Order: sequence, then C-alpha cells, then structure tokens
Amino acid sequence: QQELAMVTKTLIRLTPITPAVGALVEGANLTEAFDAETVRLLREAWLDRGVLFFRDQDISEAQLQAFIGYFGTPITEPSSGSYGADPKGPPVHTSHSAEIKGVAERWHADATWLARPPAATALRLVTVPPIGGDTLWANVALAYDDLVKPLRDCIDQLSAVHWMLPSLEAMRVTAHNDEIEYIHPMVTVHPETGRKVLYVSEGWTKCVVGMPPAQSMLLLALLYDHIRSPLYSMRWRWQPGDVALWDNRCLQHFAVPDYDSGRYFQRVVTAGERPRGVGDAGAAA
Repeated sequence: QQELAMVTKTLIRLTPITPAVGALVEGANLTEAFDAETVRLLREAWLDRGVLFFRDQDISEAQLQAFIGYFGTPITEPSSGSYGADPKGPPVHTSHSAEIKGVAERWHADATWLARPPAATALRLVTVPPIGGDTLWANVALAYDDLVKPLRDCIDQLSAVHWMLPSLEAMRVTAHNDEIEYIHPMVTVHPETGRKVLYVSEGWTKCVVGMPPAQSMLLLALLYDHIRSPLYSMRWRWQPGDVALWDNRCLQHFAVPDYDSGRYFQRVVTAGERPRGVGDAGAAA
C-alpha cells in the first residue's frame, strides 16, 4: 500500500486493484474539504491508476459536485437525458439505472460523440441490487501500448466517426441535443500524461473515416476484441455509498446489465477538451 496524504488527521491509503487499472482509496471522507497537497496527490494517483474508489461515502449531490470539482469543472452531462435526468438541470443527477441499463452494456467512454467529451466522471451508488450490477473498467492507453508497432503506426493516422443516435433509438431513448456525431482520431494523446490512447469503442464508434465498410468493420472488431482482454481491465462489485472517479480520456467502462431493480446512482462529469491526435500540433510524439 502507498501512503498518500493526511486529511483531517486521517491517513489516506492507496491499494491498487489490478496491475492495469484501479485503486481503492481508504481513509478519505468526501464530506470534508481537501487541502492543496492532498488534491495534488489524489490527482497524481487518479492519472496513474485511471479510476479511484472510495467506500462508504454518505454524501449529498452538492458534496459529490464539490469533490469532482478538484478534478475539473462540473457540467451538466450532455447525455443526461439518456439517464432520465433534465439535460438543463444541475451537474449532479440521481437516476435509477435499471430503466436505462442498455446504454452502458458495451465497452465505451462517456459521450465521445461530442466535440469535447467529458474529462472525468464520478458515480456514487445510492442503492445496489442484491446481486449483479457490477461495472468493469479497461485501460485503453495500456491496450494501445500492447498493439504491434505496424498496427499502431496505421491507426495513428486514422480517424473514426462516433455517434449516439442509433444506439439510443434502439433502446427507445430520446436524444435531447443536436450534437450527436463527431469525428475523432482513432489514437488520441492524453493532455496531462502524454500517453497515447486507443480511442474507439463498441459503444459509440460508427466507422473508420475513408475506409471501405468491410475493412472498417474488420479493423474495429479487431480493436474491440483487444480492448476486452482481461489484461487491461478490472471489475468492481458495488456497495451502497461507493464512489468511483475515473479518467474518461484513457479508460473505457462496461456496466453489466444483469439485474432488474435496486440500482440508484448519483452521477456528475467535468468539462473536457477536443481529443488531440498523434499528428496534432502540441500533441506528444
């Protein structure tokens, strides 16, 4: 275990969950303000591990919003309508995920069909099903690193279309905004770590730009299968009061829809920026 900081005389400890991704943070009370050094250390752990977990947090929506504010600017999630929330409402919303669980039953990052997808997501489970309802996260920076160099060199130069409308329509969910499709590089450069990230997902990627449909389908299928490898992922069994904070710029997640009721959550995201490709000015080499 790695000691991180002191907050209100409580020692915070970080325990990695798998070699690839995730860490449990113990000793942190999210109802209390963190000092600058604690925020710095937690951000460092977040960037390194991708997703941090905090157990047994009895917090309000306002406190969850204050917490994610250490990691970015909280915004009303552009896809909040798909969670049954008011798309013009406050940044944090509470929903019953059984009603919309089909939205997240594939590997995806949040809202990549936007020009500027969210940078961070925080999710707190208020209640959990008696069985099922786990979430998995995958490190798609590590997944990119493990591709053979000729394939990396190829996809470094390609872009893909990300969209949301057909998936939501298939689930009888109404889109509440007009910005539902966008083109992003297939490999992006993380703005803080400089790592290259595999930026396609079976949840939101429509096709490879400029590639015949059959070749596009085969290339994307290869990459999706690669992302699904257990080498890059972890699985979290929720308990009431758990808070997960993840980096939407380098992780994908999969919410397992193997439950019927009893899964209420609070959710909030931070503002993001346009994903940069390998060839973009200012991107890491």
